[in-house]
Amino acid sequence: MPFVLIANVTMAIPFAWIYERGRTEKPWFGQGLRYGIAMAALVPAAKFITYYAIQPIAYALALHQILLDGAAIVLTALVVARIYK
Repeated sequence: MPFVLIANVTMAIPFAWIYERGRTEKPWFGQGLRYGIAMAALVPAAKFITYYAIQPIAYALALHQILLDGAAIVLTALVVARIYK
């Protein structure tokens, strides 16, 4: 369990920092949504496509991991955008 906490903090700090550096004076929802989609393409999509190519996992499992982890990142980006509003 401590490693999960360390992993989440390790991701949360740069995630919020990158958003803060790139934000503009536009509506927070649109910025958060764009940022979340970009981060979802960068992190889970690339990671699970690589896992699918290397490990013997089912296509459906890789697709579900990409979609659900991507949705979680988009939701997290919206929360960060709302906090920075």
